[in-house]
Amino acid sequence: MRNTIVALLLLTGCGAADTFEVHAPRAVSARLEVCGQSVFLARSGDLFRLDHRSGCEGGGTIVLAFPEGAPVTCHVGYVAPGVAQRFRFRVDGGRCSAVDG
Repeated sequence: MRNTIVALLLLTGCGAADTFEVHAPRAVSARLEVCGQSVFLARSGDLFRLDHRSGCEGGGTIVLAFPEGAPVTCHVGYVAPGVAQRFRFRVDGGRCSAVDG
């Protein structure tokens, strides 16, 4: 019984997804680049969002494209398999800032 519970806890942890959110009113797209993968965030109004399971340990970026001007890059902190984290950012004036909470 104990082994079954431990196995279930390990499997649940391995399936944990990180959440990435960026508030960027004028952006036309947002793309997460982590672990050699490139995945687009879904847009809802001014918010781009993605739940993503990381297959590696390391950092990454979210690159936002705008109809005018240069792209903006948000630097994602350390991700690791089985550790669900929430990364929140806000783009204002051509800069990306992390948002607490």
